[in-house]
Amino acid sequence: MDFTSKIDSDGNETCRQQLTTAHLAAFQMVEIVKESKHLQKNLQRFLQDAQSPVHQDYLALRQHLTDTLCRFHAAAHIPARSSEWQAHLDAFAAHTDTLDGLRGQILAKLRRDEIDGLLASSLMNDLNYAHRIGTGLLEVLHNAADAFAASAAPPEHGAARVVN
Repeated sequence: MDFTSKIDSDGNETCRQQLTTAHLAAFQMVEIVKESKHLQKNLQRFLQDAQSPVHQDYLALRQHLTDTLCRFHAAAHIPARSSEWQAHLDAFAAHTDTLDGLRGQILAKLRRDEIDGLLASSLMNDLNYAHRIGTGLLEVLHNAADAFAASAAPPEHGAARVVN
């Protein structure tokens, strides 16, 4: 942020838009890290206790988060705005939506008195964090594709330069 705040775009609208996109991506990544921090405490707690009635649910949540990060990383190897890119984003969105199935399982456990309301509430909150992580990463990818598309456009008059 410090470096990019010193860039003078000299009226170059494309450069200004790309900087805005980069700043938004940075803010999104900070929010994603915050969501991850919230999850970390419960993941550690319930994954260490194999006797917990939500241990298996947290194993599934951890696997979901791992898959989410792998999908995010894999996007770096796909040309933006290609049909493969769009298919990857569609699959990423579908993956994020699979958390709905875990929510249903939690509610079923609650109805069967396998877990209490406090555990169900905690796990539901953590599923919401995981969902926001997934949708946040997906939004970063969408914005990256927009930025790459804009950078492929012919340059406007006036070059960007760093001002000291």
